[in-house]
Amino acid sequence: MERVVFAKLEGLRELIDERDAKYTERAHSSEKAIEKAEHAQGQYNQTHNDLLRKMDEQMPRKEIEARFTAMEEKIDNLQGGNQLRTGRDHGISLVWGIIIAVIASVPGLVAFVSMIK
Repeated sequence: MERVVFAKLEGLRELIDERDAKYTERAHSSEKAIEKAEHAQGQYNQTHNDLLRKMDEQMPRKEIEARFTAMEEKIDNLQGGNQLRTGRDHGISLVWGIIIAVIASVPGLVAFVSMIK
């Protein structure tokens, strides 16, 4: 009986050692993957920072913002001028409508006046 218990304990110890080796290997693999990912992220960050620095050397952000602001103002001015032209065109159309209405009503007035006499 004692031998059976010792055999079972020995089997459990082997199982525990086997699992411990597996978990240690997994932890080691996980650490390697983390180190590799951190290294890749570091390289990406360095490349990204180099790109940003090159872009800033070509044209600083403040200068770009100033250009965008100037472009927005020009667009606003063009839109305002377009609204002014649209309003003027509407006014001209209204005046022509009145002129045509007056001209069209002249024969009717002449006929009315000649009927009254």
